[in-house]
Amino acid sequence: QKTGAVRLANVLTAGDQIAPAVAVNGPGDAAAAWSSTPQTGLFSTVYARRYDSHGNPRGGEIAVSTLTGGNQQEPTVAIDAAGNFVIAWSAYIDSNFGYDLHLRRFDVNGNALGVETPVSTVNFAIQSGPAIAMSPGGGFVVTWTNSGSSASDISARWFNAAGTAITPEITANVTTANAQIRPAVAMDAAGNSVIAWTSYEQAGPGPGIFFRRFDPPGTAL
Repeated sequence: QKTGAVRLANVLTAGDQIAPAVAVNGPGDAAAAWSSTPQTGLFSTVYARRYDSHGNPRGGEIAVSTLTGGNQQEPTVAIDAAGNFVIAWSAYIDSNFGYDLHLRRFDVNGNALGVETPVSTVNFAIQSGPAIAMSPGGGFVVTWTNSGSSASDISARWFNAAGTAITPEITANVTTANAQIRPAVAMDAAGNSVIAWTSYEQAGPGPGIFFRRFDPPGTAL
């Protein structure tokens, strides 16, 4: 059903505005995020914007990422029942010579709840393709592809509604041969979550899709 005209989400129209992500809660509030180049320099940065249940913007663009020494890319977003939202993305870190996973939390009014926070703990690797899911109460899980010196795995980490990590970084997949990439995740109202991903040559030639269930503390079911 058509509910309105096509609208421009980004305010800056120069350069490239790419890799959008959006999340909507039960009341219909929404948060969108994307990667913008160039917004603050030579490299891409992450921006966001809030919307009400009628698709009207609540304010202008919000600067999410703060690092400027490399590309900040592949944002993903989740929103809780109150309208608070979390954005995670792949962040280039000069000192690590690779990409880490960072996140930043915002309240319903778009105010940042603290600074951007590292999610991943493995250095000198590429942490990419993040996905995030949030319960109505605000607890959330972030999952991503961890590509180190060996075949890539699916990493994940759980956080409470205050944004405090309640688990270390864990490996979601059991099979570690060949590549495990491109995770997706969902979380129910009780905080139980399911992570799915693409696994190469686990069940025969070529890629297949596998998943694993977890309880609220991040313990595999």
